[in-house]
Amino acid sequence: MTTEKFTFFTYKLISNIDSGKHIPIFDIKTYIEEGTIFSELFNIIDVPPNHFTKEQQNKLLESWQNFNNAYSPEDLGIKNNGLCLLLSYIIHDIKEILNY
Repeated sequence: MTTEKFTFFTYKLISNIDSGKHIPIFDIKTYIEEGTIFSELFNIIDVPPNHFTKEQQNKLLESWQNFNNAYSPEDLGIKNNGLCLLLSYIIHDIKEILNY
């Protein structure tokens, strides 16, 4: 997976956060646990559903589910907005891609 896909996705998340969009942390965690995060996000942040392939979505979902189980939002300094929590997960994935 390329960093370009993550960069675009990250910019979309940031612009939505900046414009005041708020999704409760509980909702984001639930969407990740239930595996519905992508269908929910594509409706919320105006990213085309084919931005990530199904294989990429499955890989990201697995990563986010692992992260969801390993850390609480507070461990990552997130207290209010689930989009910020998701952004922290994406930053972790970018670090993994770059072997950082």
